[in-house]
Amino acid sequence: MHSVGSTLLVFLVLYFLITVAISRAVQRQATTGYLSFLIAGKRMPWWIIAFSAFATYEGATSFLAWPGQVWKSGVVIGWQIYATSMGVLVFSLFMIPILANMRRITLPEIFAERYGPTMRLIVAILSYSRLLGGGAIMLLGMADVLKTYFGLNVEVGLLVALLIMGVYVTISGQYGVMYADVFQAVFTILSSFGAPIMLLLAVGHGSLAQGWAFTQRHLPPAHLDLMGGGQVSHAVIFGYIATWFFSQMLRPDLYGRIFSARTSKDGVLGWVAFATFAPIQQTGIIVAGLAGSVLVAHLSSPDLLMPTALGQYAPTWFAAIYSLGVISACTAVSAASFLGASSIYMADIHLTYINRNLSSRRIIWYTRIATVVFALVAAFWAYTDRSIITIISNALSVLIGGVLVPFFAMFFWARMTTVGAYLSSIGGGLAAVLFTMVFPKVQPLGMPGVIFAILVSLVLALVGSYATPAQTEAASRFAEAYGLAGMRKRLKLRGVGSPEPVTPGLN
Repeated sequence: MHSVGSTLLVFLVLYFLITVAISRAVQRQATTGYLSFLIAGKRMPWWIIAFSAFATYEGATSFLAWPGQVWKSGVVIGWQIYATSMGVLVFSLFMIPILANMRRITLPEIFAERYGPTMRLIVAILSYSRLLGGGAIMLLGMADVLKTYFGLNVEVGLLVALLIMGVYVTISGQYGVMYADVFQAVFTILSSFGAPIMLLLAVGHGSLAQGWAFTQRHLPPAHLDLMGGGQVSHAVIFGYIATWFFSQMLRPDLYGRIFSARTSKDGVLGWVAFATFAPIQQTGIIVAGLAGSVLVAHLSSPDLLMPTALGQYAPTWFAAIYSLGVISACTAVSAASFLGASSIYMADIHLTYINRNLSSRRIIWYTRIATVVFALVAAFWAYTDRSIITIISNALSVLIGGVLVPFFAMFFWARMTTVGAYLSSIGGGLAAVLFTMVFPKVQPLGMPGVIFAILVSLVLALVGSYATPAQTEAASRFAEAYGLAGMRKRLKLRGVGSPEPVTPGLN
């Protein structure tokens, strides 16, 4: 471990210097105006978006939590991984063509156009469950690696993680984050494909085939059963799939990347490239978790499986590379999360309710300050709840319960009213908090908490919408503005005229 730590320290210093250098190189572009700082001036080509997706979607969940869950429960964790990729693919093909054409900064802004300013504030608040929860697990993931190889306690590890992440993201905002993501994605790809090779070679004493055969023989049959071998209920598996499939459509941190695409085509190509390749990459993580389960019998925390197994059985240089991959992925995700949280604060709260007349320079500086504040809040969350899976699952469930139904209704159901959206969002969010955080073992109507929250949200959307007058003119304006052909057709069939198209513009 000591030799791995020495090598990792050298890599880490170089990594920090390079990410700062990248941010400094694009600082002038990034600070020409607040739109450049927040959404990279809407100039990003598809390949940068693809690499940025790789860097941003991996993080502590992929490199620490998934292998740890494989160690505990086996390949049943694959449902979460593949549902994630499918969610991204569906979102890329059907929603990004609409969203990438919007001249917006945040997701809540879109809700404001369809449902009004109060809904904007509700979605902004609900978005923080995912942004701060996602950022918290990334800081915790970095702290876990630093503890494993340097013996740093959690408090110090979190502070170092904040330093590594905070410097470059506050220099150049979205520009620096996305360009640095290209550099960071290299380590995530090397790590996910190299880890299973190194650990299977260790199990098989130099032979991949023997390593895989030995792994299969020495694991409980349930570990190799995608249905959990009866140890995991079908309701839980269904909850896995629903949570990770739907959450990919609502991640507030990804909207900065969607809105930064220079064209709709660039946005679609970038995300499709990621969604197509990600399952292959994530399969490597599952195999590495299986091999690690054979090599490491006892752990203080499942999240430490890969650092422990690689530190003991892989070459020093690769253990350091994998650890740097974890740190780089965590840095990328936390940077996107905290910048996304700051963007929502500035666009949807400060510039809406506090001061509409700030100069671009002040907006940039306020965004930097907000980024630091949100990072500190997330670090406190990570310190008080040190389970990666618990944090992210709770954060995703609240976001899905409160936002999923009004999100899809916004684009595909003209009859949805503002009151219906309010009831749906608040009721679904509260149900998610109640049955995923307060009473996580309770399954109302035999359904996982997140599914029940979606059902509550849907019922309230129907009740609220049909109990109030239809808002057809607002729906028609929204449909015309964003080319929603299906909604326009349904409105015309009801005799609603088509007003002059509205040209979307930034607030």
